[in-house]
Amino acid sequence: DLAVNDPSLFDNEQFSGRMSAFRDKEFSASELEVYAKCPFKYFLERILKIEVAAEPSEEIEAIELGNLLHNILFEFYVEIKKQGIILKNCGQKVFEESVDLIFKIAESHLQKTSFTSPLVFFDVEKLLGAENSPELSILYKFVDYERNCEEDMIPQYFEVSFGKSYKDHFDPDLNSNEPVELEGIKIKGKIDRIELNEDNSKYSITDYKLSYRKPPQEDIANGIALQLPLYQLCANRLLSEKLGKEVGPAFINLYSLKNSNDFGKHTIRYGRSKQFDYDEFNSWLMQETIKNLKTFTGNIADGRFPISSLDDREKKVCSYCDFKSVCRVNELLG
Repeated sequence: DLAVNDPSLFDNEQFSGRMSAFRDKEFSASELEVYAKCPFKYFLERILKIEVAAEPSEEIEAIELGNLLHNILFEFYVEIKKQGIILKNCGQKVFEESVDLIFKIAESHLQKTSFTSPLVFFDVEKLLGAENSPELSILYKFVDYERNCEEDMIPQYFEVSFGKSYKDHFDPDLNSNEPVELEGIKIKGKIDRIELNEDNSKYSITDYKLSYRKPPQEDIANGIALQLPLYQLCANRLLSEKLGKEVGPAFINLYSLKNSNDFGKHTIRYGRSKQFDYDEFNSWLMQETIKNLKTFTGNIADGRFPISSLDDREKKVCSYCDFKSVCRVNELLG
């Protein structure tokens, strides 16, 4: 079932005014990724605000568990940062105290959490481990991984929000109520974690995931996977202003919190060469991201909403799109 929330948008004059206002809009990475995949879907979803009656799915369970984990890890790192504790290479006593702390924080959140998923028992077991087996839990593995991580980077800022007021947790040390402006384009969002090296000359951003799937390089190039490179640019701006000097990007990490062999950090890089040049990669990444950012926001403000032009649009867009019966993409393309 489809419903249009604002029928006045069909008035040409009002529509033109609405599009012009988009030049001063705050954009999120997720909405720009929608435009990258299919401008027409963006038009239906974000401009006409057509809603689709959603059915319950396993995705709800993942969202609930993901939000819970974010809150636990945020509170845990805020507390150990306050105490001056660094997990990397810490001794056994600090490690055991940190494990106790993260479990106490988790149990406190679980008492206040109202799950809608019928699989909540299994989620809690993943989080805390089966009875008498805490070392098999996600939280234990997290503290253990942080202790033994070989990266020369220290976690410093958590849930860094900008351009939007969040009701949940955010980092007071780097949070900004104003959006980050890139080439005059306003960006809003929240970065899970930012890490710095010892002399604060390099930074990495880390995104928590319930599973690990590195985006293909072509998805970054065409803007489908825009979020992480865009957040890298935003972190650069926030850190440079905070520290009063230029800070260079080091890595973009996906941190799998799935209780499997993939658990832990996975740095985004492409190719098999051991001599991978991250400076060259980051330069390419920033150029492509700015180019896509300007193209997408300019097209939106100009009212350009064609159907997806991706070569593999059926696989990446159409096969799971709620609006495919409306756009009739197959008929339009013959």
